[in-house]
Amino acid sequence: CYACAAGYYTSTDRTSCIPCPAGTFNAAQAGASISSCLLCRSGTYSMTPAATSNASCIECSAGLFNPNNGSNSFTACRTCAAGSYSLDGAAQCTPCDVGTASPLTGSGSSASCQPCVEGYYATAGSARCLPCAAGYYQPSARQSSCNMCAPGTFANVTGSSRCELCMPGYYSSNFAQPVCDRC
Repeated sequence: CYACAAGYYTSTDRTSCIPCPAGTFNAAQAGASISSCLLCRSGTYSMTPAATSNASCIECSAGLFNPNNGSNSFTACRTCAAGSYSLDGAAQCTPCDVGTASPLTGSGSSASCQPCVEGYYATAGSARCLPCAAGYYQPSARQSSCNMCAPGTFANVTGSSRCELCMPGYYSSNFAQPVCDRC
């Protein structure tokens, strides 16, 4: 019988020691099988065979993520999409909050998620703030939707932060009107 060193496991015929593959580690001696080699957690990778501790598992850099356990290459770390960010060692990217957006890929901080200004909105994970449609408005920053203009008011441009009253001799009897009609 072989008592293999840490970082190795015993072959099935028990005649040799086999190194744990890259992406794994084994801190214990006398590993009985490949299942003795523990996988590096998601958010990390290791290119080192026969590793003896999880210290060999390197965290993906901020702006990158790796959802898989046991990765054996830096290429397992993928770039976060626009509208999201990640810190070091992330298994997944974090979407920008509601009312914020980031056009950048590979962002490594929530600071890349910039707040939408009045007249614009964004749902969680947005790459850009969208203007309110004509007939809608948004008076506040950092919002996830726009409000409809009330009857008697209108907004004839996109990105409005308020609705205008219909001029004398004009009216709007419905919500979300881009123009007022002549009486």
